[in-house]
Amino acid sequence: MTVAEAAQRIAADLEIDEQDDVVRWRDEGGQPRQTGLHDYAGLYAVQGLYEAVYVVRLEGRSPQLLAETLAEVVPEAERAGRQVLDVGAGTGAVGEHLHRLGFSRVAGTDLEPMSEVAVRRDRGQAYGDARTLDLLQLGGEDERWLRGLAPTVVTVAAAVGFGHLPAEALHVLTGLLPAGGLLAVTVARDLEQEPALAAHAALLCGPAYVRRAERVGPHRATASGERLEVAALVLERTGTPA
Repeated sequence: MTVAEAAQRIAADLEIDEQDDVVRWRDEGGQPRQTGLHDYAGLYAVQGLYEAVYVVRLEGRSPQLLAETLAEVVPEAERAGRQVLDVGAGTGAVGEHLHRLGFSRVAGTDLEPMSEVAVRRDRGQAYGDARTLDLLQLGGEDERWLRGLAPTVVTVAAAVGFGHLPAEALHVLTGLLPAGGLLAVTVARDLEQEPALAAHAALLCGPAYVRRAERVGPHRATASGERLEVAALVLERTGTPA
């Protein structure tokens, strides 16, 4: 069963309770199950569950928006040669969209170990490698792997402004990119107006980057029907110290 097929099966009998922060569904044997709405380890552990919640029911579109905005900047003939590092890979949606657009060298990282399992299980064709690592606590092996990967593109979907990627980690990613490298990131639309995101904005809007593309589009819906939007940015590394 593909991840898309599993997601449709689960979504057919799925309850999202935002007040109690849980989702309830039935497994393949028809038994009732539940896990936290933001329990990513639990969501990633079941094939199709994360997609049933956040893609089918809550209409998540950030990965597609980000990949398409990046494709506007990178010519089709150059995509296969670009080494992409997908940070916060989750179950691999960004990599899947990039693969369809011709980016054939994609590696994924995530702080959650179950992400590595899910990416290899569901989207191994889109990722050449997937690793669990903490950008703020890089050991020798992880740092050597990142440096050896030598990414010329870094993608980060649904993290900046959503509490998942601290500004310090963003500085680490900036240090990985060479001059001319691209950072593709979705951010909260009020990035420059939100005091809690001042450090993120100072880096992304500062001299270390020049903006190459921006598209505003849907992030996802809430269970109550509210529509959330994000801005997808593609930024080129200038070589100026961050």
